[in-house]
Amino acid sequence: LMHNYRFWLMVTYHFAVLATFAGLTTWLPKYLRDARGFDMGQMVLFTTLSYLGSFLSSLVFGFLSDRIGNRAALCTLSMAGAAVSIGLAALAPDPVLSALLMLLGMMMWGISPPIFYAIMQRIVPAPIMATGIGIDNGLANLGAAMAPAVIGFLIAATGSYLAGLLFLTVLGLI
Repeated sequence: LMHNYRFWLMVTYHFAVLATFAGLTTWLPKYLRDARGFDMGQMVLFTTLSYLGSFLSSLVFGFLSDRIGNRAALCTLSMAGAAVSIGLAALAPDPVLSALLMLLGMMMWGISPPIFYAIMQRIVPAPIMATGIGIDNGLANLGAAMAPAVIGFLIAATGSYLAGLLFLTVLGLI
């Protein structure tokens, strides 16, 4: 397992997936309120829709993945789509357009989690599945836990959410 490059590629991918989620869920409400001027109701609406959208896309694309296969392509679509959406949201001049693009980013992100685990079950040998998934989850979560702090540092250093959101865009393109 330790010499299997596909395993380490998936650990890296999982780190990007979890870091994107941690960054978005930590900073999205504050971004919508502070940078985009949303009131509490609008912020709650778009944040809630983002979670709902990612939930629905996980269900739909998990089902589709089982039917059509090509899971690696769906994972690529997921993170590339999330990255592009987040990047465009950061650059969008209109607050509502920005929020809608963030919603799309979360929906694109939601494609990945169920498909990722299906891929890992093909890479990690069955007798050491729990060990392999444990190594993956431990390392990916450890790295991802730093993402909100990195975003906060970038926001503080630049005085803008742009650098923090572009950091998430870069993560999604790894």
